[in-house]
Order: sequence, then C-alpha cells, then structure tokens
Amino acid sequence: MAKQTRSTRRNHAARPPPAAEGELGAAAPSPSPAPPASASTPARNPPQSAPVAGNRFWQDFELSWAKWTVFRFVFFGLQAVDAFWQVGHAPRYGAGGFNVQQLPGALLPEPSRVGMTFVYGALCVLFALIAQGAVVRWALPLATALYGYAYFVSQLDSYQHHYLIWLVLVLLCLVPTRPDPSPGRVAWVRAWSLRLLLVQLGLVYAWAAFAKLDGVWLDGSALARQVHTGWIRSQLESVGYAPVAIAVLAVEITLAGTVWLRRAWPIAVPLGFGMHVGIELIGLDIGLFSYFMMALYLLLLPDAIFTGLVARLTALTAPLAKVPAGARLGLAGVVIVAALIVVGRHPLPLGKVAGLAIGAGLAIVVTGAGTYPAKARTVALAIAPLALLLTVTEVANDHFRMWAGSARRMGLATDERAAYQGLIAVDPTSEYGHYYLGRLELTAGKPDVAIEHFHAAEASEPRRARSYQAEAAAHLAKHDRAAADDAKARMEAAGAR
Repeated sequence: MAKQTRSTRRNHAARPPPAAEGELGAAAPSPSPAPPASASTPARNPPQSAPVAGNRFWQDFELSWAKWTVFRFVFFGLQAVDAFWQVGHAPRYGAGGFNVQQLPGALLPEPSRVGMTFVYGALCVLFALIAQGAVVRWALPLATALYGYAYFVSQLDSYQHHYLIWLVLVLLCLVPTRPDPSPGRVAWVRAWSLRLLLVQLGLVYAWAAFAKLDGVWLDGSALARQVHTGWIRSQLESVGYAPVAIAVLAVEITLAGTVWLRRAWPIAVPLGFGMHVGIELIGLDIGLFSYFMMALYLLLLPDAIFTGLVARLTALTAPLAKVPAGARLGLAGVVIVAALIVVGRHPLPLGKVAGLAIGAGLAIVVTGAGTYPAKARTVALAIAPLALLLTVTEVANDHFRMWAGSARRMGLATDERAAYQGLIAVDPTSEYGHYYLGRLELTAGKPDVAIEHFHAAEASEPRRARSYQAEAAAHLAKHDRAAADDAKARMEAAGAR
C-alpha cells in the first residue's frame, strides 16, 4: 500500500460541502459523490503516490477554491484601483525626452504620457476582469507584462514594493485557473507557486529586519520621522520610539520564519495584519502597498471562513437568477455602451482603453465560459467602474495639472496649452486652468480672450489675487486704465490676497 502524504490524508478527511461561488467568479464544477470503498470496489479518489521528500514542501500546498476566489477578487480589485490612480501620474513619463530605465541597455520602448495613460487604463480593465475570474488564462499574463513594463521602463516609480508586486503577479500566473476536478472533494487548488509566494514574503521580512539593524532605527529616530498621524505620534511618544522600533524589528523577524509555514499561521496572521494596519495608520506614503499586503494575508486564514462567506454571497445574489436572462443581458449591454462612450470621449487619451474593453468583451464571448448575460455582466463590471471613477474623482484633474506643470517648467508652450484646455474640459471651474490659460492668451497677444479666462478664475476663487492682477495687466495691454483700476477695486472688495 502506497504511503500517504499529508495532502492525501487531507483528501480523505471530512470536508465541508462544496459551495457555489456566485458573483465572485466562475463556479467550480460540482463533484460527484464517491461510492463507499470496499474490498471489491476501489475508491474513486485513490491515495496518491508519495512525492519525493524534497518536493513535498512545494507540491503539498493547497487551499480551497472558495479562498482562492475571494483572494483573487480582493487582491486584483485593489490592483485595478491602484492602476486607475496611476493614470493621474502618467504625465511624469517621457517629459523632456529624458528617462532612466530600471534595466540596462534601454531594452524597453521609451515611455510617453499617452502610452503610460493607456498602460494604466488597460491594467485597470484587465485587473477588474481577473478579479471576477474572467479570461484569467490570458488576461493575467498580459497584465503582468504591462505592470512589469510600467515599473522597469523608468526609475520614476523606483519603490521596491512595485518590484515585489510584479514578482507576486508572476507567481500568480502559475496558479491553476480552474479547481481540481477530483470527485468527492470540496473544490480546491494546489499550486507550488503560492508556497513560493509566501517564502518570498518571508525573505522580504527577513531583509526588512536586517536593514533595521542600524543605530538610527534601534534608537527610534528613524521611526519618529515616519509617523505623520498626530494621535499615534502622541501615543508613541508616551511609550518611547526606541521600544516600539525594537518591537517592529522583532515582529519582522518572527514573520520571516512563520509566514510560509501553515502550522505557524495563527502567529503570523495577527502579527502581519496588525503591522500593516499600523503602517497605514501612521500615514507612511506608500500608496496601496499596505492594502496589498493585508490582502495577501487572506491566503493564511482558515479555508472554512471562505467557504461560508461564498455560500452567503451566493444566497444573497440568488434573486438575480430570477430576473429574465434577456433583461439582464439588455441592462448589461446598456451599461457597457454608456461606459465605453464615457471612456472613449473623455479628454484623457483613453480611447484605446475603450478599444481594449471591446476586445476583452469579445474574448470573453469567444471563450464560451458561462451564459451571455453572465459574460455581459462581467464586461460591464470591468468597464463601468472606470467610467464612473473618471467622472467622480480628481484623477483626470491631477493628470492635466501634472502635465501642465511639467510643460510650463520646460517651456513647451504647445503642450502647456493643451494641458490647460484638457483641465478645463474636465473641470470648467478650475481656477488653475483658467488663470494659466489666460496668461498664455495674453502672451499670444489675445487680451480679450485672456480676460474671459481671468473672469472665470475670479468667479471660481474670488479671494485669490493673481487673477485680478492678471486681468488688470490685460486691460493695460489694451490701454484701458479704467478697466484695470476696476479689476483692482474688485480685488480689494473681495479681500483677495
């Protein structure tokens, strides 16, 4: 009789009943109940051969498909949000034609504002599709390649956590896209790459601890400079920064040895999750990195939590199945068309993203997975959030302001004008856009057009003096001293400074 490994013993252990995955992703195939084994009837799920001892550590790593589905939804949902926020930073790339890549030899195509806007917009759509479990087989490698390009193409984003996240994405590409079909088991997934991911996190914590073996950390001075939240600063000052700094070092050393060992997860989860919550609370400006790390700790929680969660979510979304398929398909179609119009016509150079969305939708249809209403819903949930966020956030404003500021400092008048016009297109009341566009018009010898922009800027921020002063200068350029004096009088009446 073949020797049973730890994983095969789990195969025959009692497991909770399989749960459908509902709206979180493609449902796992329903396993067929295994007949009772007897002397004459072999078991349908026989014990597997014992793996080589050296490989058991890697090959035995498995988790429930419900846990993987929830993790995928949370982790890649955060990635989609992060990619969207990066659209506002795209004008940093290619400014002035000077760029230093992370890789030697200039192997990658040079970045540009339009190109990086498309890259981040595409990542937003692709990560949203992956979060729902759609076309993961090709979407995840493509997203990983685009993410790697965005990091390696320039040292503008030289944060180490971007490199770590890229390595995590590479490993996630190796996770099976469907649950194991073994009969008589709860849907599960086995992936050595997930074990390697956790080992990688252990190495990150080990290096972080090693880097803190320095006097400026051990005496608490480095930690004191990193705390920006007032109430936390007062609490740490009452305890002392040095003891807290040493405690952080001890936590990282502990995590380095526990995050990759299943039996040590009850220790690693509260320590790691708590540490990253603390990093976020002190106001350290590292983007969404703390949230990514907290999402990774979902892999360390008990599988039963996720089985129950998915079952509850499935029950909550069950009424949607009663809606006629034609109505669901039609509603999703309307949402998709409206979202594509918003994205395609937006002042940001995102028209190519709309084209990518159409291509992604066609790819989902071609794969033949699921019903057409479900496919349409998947595409709608990938595109609609992008269109909504473009209209309710400051990302587009940030994009044009950053582009305009870079162009102004470098003396690129054409780009500067286009950036201010784009800013006014997304925010017609922008004092910043109207003021600087008015200055450009005044320099171009168009004082009347400039005065219109200065009036708009004054209406937007009546207590800011620079627009009144610029208006007075425009009137003087027309030799209209009375109008210039009137502009100064209105400035004083408004108490502008």
